[in-house]
Amino acid sequence: MDNDARPVAAGAAPSPARRGRWWRWVSPVVLLLAAGAGATLLWQREHAQQAARAARSEDLLRLAQAQQAAHAASPPAATLPAVPAATLPAVPAATLPAVPAATLPAVPAATLPAVPAAMLPAVPAATLPAVPAAMLPAVPAAMLPAVPDPALTALATHLASLDARLDAVTRTLDAQPQSVPLAFDTLALAEATALVALAEQRLLLARDVAGAAAALGLAQARIAVQAPRAAGALAADMARLAAFQDADLAGVAAELAVFARVSAQWPLAGGTLAPVASVPAATPTARGVLLAMWGDLRQLVEIRPAGPALDPLLDPLGAALLRRQLAVELGVVQLAVLARDAPARTAGIEAARAVLMAGFATGDPQVSACQRRLEALANLELAPPIPTLQASLTALAAARAAAAP
Repeated sequence: MDNDARPVAAGAAPSPARRGRWWRWVSPVVLLLAAGAGATLLWQREHAQQAARAARSEDLLRLAQAQQAAHAASPPAATLPAVPAATLPAVPAATLPAVPAATLPAVPAATLPAVPAAMLPAVPAATLPAVPAAMLPAVPAAMLPAVPDPALTALATHLASLDARLDAVTRTLDAQPQSVPLAFDTLALAEATALVALAEQRLLLARDVAGAAAALGLAQARIAVQAPRAAGALAADMARLAAFQDADLAGVAAELAVFARVSAQWPLAGGTLAPVASVPAATPTARGVLLAMWGDLRQLVEIRPAGPALDPLLDPLGAALLRRQLAVELGVVQLAVLARDAPARTAGIEAARAVLMAGFATGDPQVSACQRRLEALANLELAPPIPTLQASLTALAAARAAAAP
């Protein structure tokens, strides 16, 4: 027999097994009852809120209808009597409801009445909020009131006095005779005359055409306004200097130096003696001794062709002296050209041509080229006449005479 099925004696506690079985049957019923009670409470609460909202909506509707009826029954604002603002009771700001700025309508500034500054209450600066400068509108300078500044006023007074003094000086200068401009013109003409004289000295002493042209250019720029006729004469002399072609003495001297340097390679008219062949070394025998003696004898004897005069070109030392003599004569011609010495140039050319004709092979191309160049150099004008500046000096003298008081 199961122990749980046994009856329980009066006053005795039920066994644990019996209590567990009883709780398994009762707990679902308790849970269902609790869930039903909670759902009932939620429904009652939701129903009460819906009823409250409906009652509030009805109250708002009745209030709106009452306001419309009152507005329709109220007389127009134009028929109402004006109520002085002084008779209106003061309403504390704390009791007024807060109205969002976004809900207020925009009122044009032109429709607002002007409020005298005396009626505005004084607001301490400490109570005002800080406004960023970027939020402030730009105010034109013309709208700002003039603020007197003692320093600016003194500066303006000083400037006005300076303007008055400048006007007085200007009037004084205008009242003076024209002697001052004439003095400046005379000074400019004198300076231009000095520049032209310097240019003439450079031409006569150093044949410096470029330096003379530069001096004439400075003189022309100095008197371009004061004496245009003299400036035109200076321009004409500058054009003549630009067209002048002087002798290229440096180029001629360089060409003669080249001839003197390469003349050592030019062939001579009679040829040169071939060097005596050296006797090869022989064994110390009687034949070798005889050959050595014969070689020594050949070096001691020189055979020359018979004639009215001996030919020095067959002598190696004479050939070297001849070439050196030609180089010296060409150097003399070079120095004479650089010094613009026509007589020395002519004498040097004749001496160099005589050396070429006497000792060098005139049929050689290089020798022939040197002869032709010497002939052309004999006709070269070493010091061509330089254009004079007399026209400029005359024009400047006339301008100075006209400008004299």
